[in-house]
Amino acid sequence: MMKRVFANLFLFLSVLVFPWYVTVSALVIFIFLFRNFYEAAFFSFLLDVVYSTPGTYFLGVPFILTLASFVFLILASFLKRHLLLRA
Repeated sequence: MMKRVFANLFLFLSVLVFPWYVTVSALVIFIFLFRNFYEAAFFSFLLDVVYSTPGTYFLGVPFILTLASFVFLILASFLKRHLLLRA
């Protein structure tokens, strides 16, 4: 439990201090380390709010990182479930 709290604290500070790609890398790592790490969606939304500029969207989709994090959470859940069964 404390590891998850420290991970959340690190991610919050990472959003404010580090470039976006450092935070995204940490999000990917934490998604695989922790079970049901839904906080990744919150932190990716925070990244979208902090670093996005009005009127510039990737592929015409606002909040693309938030959408990508939801997709990655679902994909990682599927992968973790099936990889653990095979091991």
